[in-house]
Amino acid sequence: MKLAVLGATGKVGSKLTARALELGHEVTALVRDPTKLEITHARLRVLQGDATNAGDVASLVQGQDAVLNALGPTKTSPKDVLAISTRLVIVAMKQFNVRRTVIVGGAGMRVPQDSKDFGTQAIGWIISKVMADAVADKQRQYELLQNSGVEFVILRAPQIKSGPRTGKCTIGYPPMGPGAQITPEDLSDAVLEMLVSDEFLNSAPAIRS
Repeated sequence: MKLAVLGATGKVGSKLTARALELGHEVTALVRDPTKLEITHARLRVLQGDATNAGDVASLVQGQDAVLNALGPTKTSPKDVLAISTRLVIVAMKQFNVRRTVIVGGAGMRVPQDSKDFGTQAIGWIISKVMADAVADKQRQYELLQNSGVEFVILRAPQIKSGPRTGKCTIGYPPMGPGAQITPEDLSDAVLEMLVSDEFLNSAPAIRS
């Protein structure tokens, strides 16, 4: 597949980009600073630009089969960077007939199906207080996708902890207390699986090892 990637220089995005290339996909990455992308490959095309710029996002999405989004807030990004970029991605996907986007989300965002156990509820509440702007941005991103008419999956990850690929993870609405975690490698594998799976289509399941 031809895959557009946002957030390719991040902790998860870099692993996701590398894994997509390993599996034979063609990847186009939109990055603000190409020097931060420590990957070179014959099937990798790097575009310098900004995920909050409509023209840059359109250039990224045109000609692709799907969009992978591993963006996260930075010190210099707008507090609603995810909502802004997602709105632009949706417009571009409709313009160029791109079918699906798969997004790396966070545990702070809540959905009605979430486990009601104390640990999950407590962690969600703490994150929503400590990272209020980021959680609100992720919630808005979800709302935009729900009303967009494009196919999407948001995988809401807990603590992302470096480690080897285990090949094992749970996707759905499992308990997500203090011990919940996942490696970037396992998360990347799951994101790529969601490109062809309809099991969680148009929803935002949680994922953990």
